[in-house]
Amino acid sequence: MPNSDNVELDLSSNISGDNPPSGDASELLGSLPGTAVGAFASAEFGKRFSEGIDRIDAQGIPGEVPPHQLKKSLKEAGVDLEAIAASIGDVGVYVTGNSEKTLAGALVMEAESDTQATNTVSNVGLFLRKAGVPGVTKLTEGASGFSIRSPELGRQPVVVAAKGARIVIGYGLASALSAFDQSGKTLADDPAFEEAESALGSTPIAAFIDGPSALNLASALMPPGEEDFEEAEQYLRKISYLAIGSEASDGLATAKLIVGVK
Repeated sequence: MPNSDNVELDLSSNISGDNPPSGDASELLGSLPGTAVGAFASAEFGKRFSEGIDRIDAQGIPGEVPPHQLKKSLKEAGVDLEAIAASIGDVGVYVTGNSEKTLAGALVMEAESDTQATNTVSNVGLFLRKAGVPGVTKLTEGASGFSIRSPELGRQPVVVAAKGARIVIGYGLASALSAFDQSGKTLADDPAFEEAESALGSTPIAAFIDGPSALNLASALMPPGEEDFEEAEQYLRKISYLAIGSEASDGLATAKLIVGVK
C-alpha cells in the first residue's frame, strides 16, 4: 500500500519470443476523450498485427483460404495487408456512456502520416465493397471514411474514419468523431488520471477506468435484484479509479495495478 489513497499490486514474468511487447502508449491513452468510462492503449500494435497476419497467411483458413494465399489474394484485389500493418503504430480503445442506450466507444490507431491514415481507410473500404458488405455509406463531414449500418450491428452504425494521422473505428458517429477532437477535455485533464499516473511512477500507464462512471454503467446494465452486485456495490463505491501500468526490459515484463480509494 503506497499510501492511504491507493492500493498497489505488482506482477512480473519472464519474456519469451523474438519480439516481446514494449513501448509506451501513455500519450495516446491520455489523449482519448475525457468522457471515457474506461480506456486501454497498446504500443507498436502494427508490428503485432503484421505478425498475426503472417501466421494466418502461413496456416491458411480451413475450408476458405489455402496456406500462403490470404495476403496474395487480397493484394490482387487491391487490399495490401502488409502496407496497412506497416502504417499502424500505437492503438487505443475507449468506452463511453452511462446506460445501454448511450453505450458507445471506439478503437483509435495512430498512423505514421496523414496520407497513410487516409490510404488505410480507403483500403478497408475497398475490401468491404469487394466483399459485397451492404449498408456502407461515405462520410460527408467530420472526417474522411464511411459508416456501416446493419440490424446485426445494433442501433448505431460502425464508423471507419481518418483525420490527420489518426484512424478511428467506432460504434456511433458521435463517439467516433470525438476521438479526433482534442480541443475538449481528454483523459490527461482528469485529476484521477493524473493521480493514477503519479502513483505508477516511472511505469507507463496502459489502462484506466473511472470508478464512479464504471459503477454507474454497471448498475444500469445489471438486471434488477442481483444480490451479489448489490452487496459488492457498497465497496465498489469507494473506488475512485483503477489503473494498469506495464513495461518490459532485460527479459522481464512487469505490470502494476493501482486502485485509487476514496
